Amino acid sequence: MRRVAIAGVLVLLFVGWAYAVSNDDCMSCHDESILEMGPEEYAEMVNPTPAGFVAGKKYNKKFGDISLAIDMKRYNASLHADLACTDCHQDITDLPHNKELKAVDCSVCHDVEGELYRQSIHYESIRKGHELAATCQDCHGTHYILPPSDPRSLTNPKNVAKMCARCHAQKEVKKLVGVVYPDAVSSYIGSVHHEELEKGNLKSATCSSCHNSHDTRSRGDPKSSIYKANIAATCGKCHPEESKLYAESVHGLSVAKGVWESPTCTDCHPGHRMMRVSDPESPNSHFRVSHEICASCHSNEAYGRKYGMNAKVVENYDRSPHGKAMGLGDPRAASCVSCHGAHDIRFEDDPKSSVHPDNMSKTCSKCHKGMATALVKGKVHVEKSFVSPYIGGKVLAIVRIIYLILITLVIGFMLLHNFIDYIRKVVAVLKKRAAAPVKYLRFSKSERWQHLLLLVSFSLLVISGFMYTFKITIPNAPWFQELRAIVHRVAAVMFIIYCIWHLSWLLFTKRGRGFLVAMIPRPKDLGDLLWTIFYNLGLISVRPKYDRFNYVEKMEYFALIWGGVVMILTGFLLWFEAHFIRIFPIWVVDVANLIHLMEATLAALAIVVWHFYHAHINPDVSPMATHWITGYLTEEEMEHEHPVELERIKARVAKGEKPEELIT
Repeated sequence: MRRVAIAGVLVLLFVGWAYAVSNDDCMSCHDESILEMGPEEYAEMVNPTPAGFVAGKKYNKKFGDISLAIDMKRYNASLHADLACTDCHQDITDLPHNKELKAVDCSVCHDVEGELYRQSIHYESIRKGHELAATCQDCHGTHYILPPSDPRSLTNPKNVAKMCARCHAQKEVKKLVGVVYPDAVSSYIGSVHHEELEKGNLKSATCSSCHNSHDTRSRGDPKSSIYKANIAATCGKCHPEESKLYAESVHGLSVAKGVWESPTCTDCHPGHRMMRVSDPESPNSHFRVSHEICASCHSNEAYGRKYGMNAKVVENYDRSPHGKAMGLGDPRAASCVSCHGAHDIRFEDDPKSSVHPDNMSKTCSKCHKGMATALVKGKVHVEKSFVSPYIGGKVLAIVRIIYLILITLVIGFMLLHNFIDYIRKVVAVLKKRAAAPVKYLRFSKSERWQHLLLLVSFSLLVISGFMYTFKITIPNAPWFQELRAIVHRVAAVMFIIYCIWHLSWLLFTKRGRGFLVAMIPRPKDLGDLLWTIFYNLGLISVRPKYDRFNYVEKMEYFALIWGGVVMILTGFLLWFEAHFIRIFPIWVVDVANLIHLMEATLAALAIVVWHFYHAHINPDVSPMATHWITGYLTEEEMEHEHPVELERIKARVAKGEKPEELIT
């Protein structure tokens, strides 16, 4: 009986072996010839899919790296060369096989990795129906899997970022999965980690170094390697000393207690675009770290109120000798980390802290040899406040108030004195010029009113506009900005009224038409410009003779026309922005905003630099040109400023005419 049983087992084994599907059997169909078959030939090769068949989550071939034709040479060079096709495609027990096959389950062999993967964000995304979520084949490939040590392998450290980018650089993935850092891959490519990999340092961090490979989890998962409380340990795999120092620091202890506002490694070192501290573009570089890293928390007033921190500490640093030297580009100047350290920042009362009173002498002596003892007598980063806990802060506040009062009184007195003196001298000049026996009309009454309207509207526009640009306001007075906006718009309407008035005057009055003709640029104006420059440089001894309007006035007038058109057009677009964004792309409004600001800046500077000089500061007219008030010039002024026009007027008088320009 025993012999019969053994014989039966042998027969069954022989039969099983006889019907086992070999790789050669598979290759009888899955060679290059299968690519030339049509749909009907495919159908004849396989059995129909049974009713109710469930394949499971299958690799969706999204990278085009799987084909019905198998290259056995490549397969035999892969990690799975010793496996039969049916070791992975286990539902194939006979040929022909069914048209639909079950999804390959890698965890049959890779059980540990499979369990880790089932805890990952990728698997969770698959369960939620995201077809683009990564499966085993997305990262490892299919038939030609190579070991990570092989430079051709997808999981070789130098290739991991490119492999991850196949999904994480896709807009669809960013949108569907909600990737927190949409440019993570491109940022990593520019990092020091990637740079080191390219140099051949395969120990340098790549995606899987920080995010893990099979159990990649969401940053909000407490078990994730990039969970806030776990980041330091993750970085510590490569940077153990820094991680240990951080764990004992005020930042590390705070994070461990659940204070998520406290920084961890990636808050100070941008996670994906990690840069060398020596790189000038790095936020951790010497000239950037204080303002780009430390200030992001220590200048945060909300953090200051919540945790009792001094939110003015960086501002106080900027006013210190260190801060000023740093601002001037002195590489010797101390930054925050120079005194407080980087990874091992501790509470001030911690005996191990670099800024503990017992250690300050050592800290300061790193830069100030022989002076450290004297330097540590005071408190640094003291805020000027009457409620400061330090006597130095109270004294600074008192001194500041005293000097603010002193400056206000002294400079206020000087301004008042000089204003009275200036007005007295202007009045004296007005009287002197009024006593001149012969005067010539320069501005008619209409022109003077036009100039006054332009003066008021332009001044209000500049003041109210730049108050908005530079955020000048009255604290705790929300009504002030409403008032400023109203003033700006009223001034804009006044300016438009001036433009309409002036244009009408030019077109419909004899004097206006004469003004326009005289204002037309001529070749003589260019000659006068060059002549004046040569004269002022002492290269020519004779001053040029100007006509009714010289090149200075013509340049200013046409600049006013150009600027007025630009400001009105862009101003209307900004005034009625809500309407225009329905017509134009938003960038049109942005461009109009920029043009409005830059043209306003140009106009304001032109008035200060060009008009104020020629109308006020110029010694020839000092303390100021008065014809915008009186309307006339004396004969002496005409002889100096407009001799050509004066000669023309006198010639008309000699002919017996009575020019309107002549006032007796």
